[in-house]
Formats: sequence, structure tokens, C-alpha cells
Amino acid sequence: MPGWDGILGAALPGRDGAAVTGEAREWADVYDEIRAERVRQDAIWGAQMHSLFVYVVVLAEECGEVARAVHDLRFAGGARQSLRDELIQVAATAVQIVERMDGGRIEWEATYSS
Repeated sequence: MPGWDGILGAALPGRDGAAVTGEAREWADVYDEIRAERVRQDAIWGAQMHSLFVYVVVLAEECGEVARAVHDLRFAGGARQSLRDELIQVAATAVQIVERMDGGRIEWEATYSS
């Protein structure tokens, strides 16, 4: 996936072959999950090019799903894994926006007809 090596490649612990343990391993696992979610998003939706407005709406919708998962966890017997899954999706969506911005593939001004 374009962009990931530049964003995370050198920054992830253990990329140089050194052993990764403890908190550093947890970070690497989370980043791997975010990367996998980005791949999944592209497999489902294909390459996207939207206005910044649309991307922010999508991100807000994902944040709403996090809020719902927190509510369900607290009041409706929801699972921690559901909350975690939603947080990974929020992170991947935010990364997608940065990828599009950095790659010049975002429409800064949208034209809408009513």
C-alpha cells in the first residue's frame, strides 16, 4: 500500500530485525491491524477520491460507531472487542484521509448541485 512505509516503516520498532517485546510489540501489532483495515477498506470500496467534506463525514460516522460501542459496553452488555474494532476503523479512516491529502488525491473544494 502506498504511503505506509513512509509513514510507519522506519518508525515501527523491530523493522531493522531487532527483537520486539513488550509495549513496542503492542504498538507494532496495532499498526499492523490499522494497515490490514486500510487494505480491507480499499478491497471493499476501491480507490476513493472525495472532497475533504465527504471524508470528514465518513470519519465522523466512524466516530459515532465508537460512541455507540462505548454506550453498548457500558449499558448494554457490549463487548470490548467491538469497541476495539471500531477504534481500528477510525484510525484507518484517518490514515486514508492523510494518504489522500499527501498524494494530492483529495478534492479541497466540492461542487454540489441542489
